[in-house]
Amino acid sequence: MRLRVETVVGVGALLALQLTTSFAAIGLLARTSPAAEQILREDVSLAAVEEMLGVLAIDGDAAMFDGALQTARDEASSEEESQLARRIGVRAPAALEGDPAARIDVVALARELSASNRERMEELDRQARFLGRAGAWASMLLGAAGFLLSVVVYRRLRRRLEEPVLALDALLVAFRQGELRQRANVHEGPLETRRIAENVNFLLDRHEEDLRRPVPTEVRTDRALLIAVIDRFGEPVVVLDGNGEQLAANAAALALLEDPDAPLRTLREAVRGSRPAEGWVVDEIPKANAWLCLRR
Repeated sequence: MRLRVETVVGVGALLALQLTTSFAAIGLLARTSPAAEQILREDVSLAAVEEMLGVLAIDGDAAMFDGALQTARDEASSEEESQLARRIGVRAPAALEGDPAARIDVVALARELSASNRERMEELDRQARFLGRAGAWASMLLGAAGFLLSVVVYRRLRRRLEEPVLALDALLVAFRQGELRQRANVHEGPLETRRIAENVNFLLDRHEEDLRRPVPTEVRTDRALLIAVIDRFGEPVVVLDGNGEQLAANAAALALLEDPDAPLRTLREAVRGSRPAEGWVVDEIPKANAWLCLRR
């Protein structure tokens, strides 16, 4: 799979999950808002019942009672509450005129209406709490799914992108240090990194072929003369080209370079400007693209 497709799929999945979480939160609020509004309506109706009972208790005027009764009718949320409000309206005139039986009936009906309002409020409260708990669990599950999906996407991108890039970097570092046999893996990873690995291997193969080509006669003569000159030095002398490859070395240097801890890598780094070579004098040979390395 191409790297671009993998990236789009992974990031798209994360964005889709985030959108799902957002719409779920909006849906939860849309479900809980009507419940809250209904609770407020029942509270208004309950206040109207209390006002009617207060009017009956202090022998208030009929206008105040009628206003509270109309509020109870307007805020009725069920057929039962509407019927109770109508029955109160039928018995209210006699109760306000002082009829004891009518007062008892109105008080009983008002208490029934109040109980109905409270039951409705409790039911709405249970629904709201249920929706709240369901929303909390849904949010937690969506959050966990988002976390797991993020881990999966990260691990996949790391395996398909980061690891191949690090492998190529290690290969090139090893090449700079003189390891010419390593090659990049062209069978794993996305298409883009496989193409890069193929190009790197092509360049490494070309470099190796250049090293194996026969040296022209004049070049061999020049090298023989160079070796004859540096053999006159008693100290170890190594000549490197501009890429840090060994061109020649005198007898003292060859004995030194046979050591497993040979300084050839240090000299290459000095030629390439990475860091100085301790114990060596490294001078550039003008117009030759070469470096003379003399052991102090």
